[in-house]
Amino acid sequence: MTAPATRPCRACGRELVFATGPGGKLIPLNVVRNVYVLDANGDALVVLAGSETFQSHFESCPSASTFSKKTKTQEDPIT
Repeated sequence: MTAPATRPCRACGRELVFATGPGGKLIPLNVVRNVYVLDANGDALVVLAGSETFQSHFESCPSASTFSKKTKTQEDPIT
């Protein structure tokens, strides 16, 4: 399997992978190398070590709202 192509976020510069979402639109994703859960004592346990999992970049990008069509529409004056 070949690694997916990456490109940087135009706002924050983080390297992203793009996947096609359920509606056919591209979704920017962060690559997450290790996934952790907390046990009952609050200690971190590695669930997926070395595996690549993905997280929506909109959850972590400080400028995510600049890419939201809803936000842009709300900011645009109605003419």
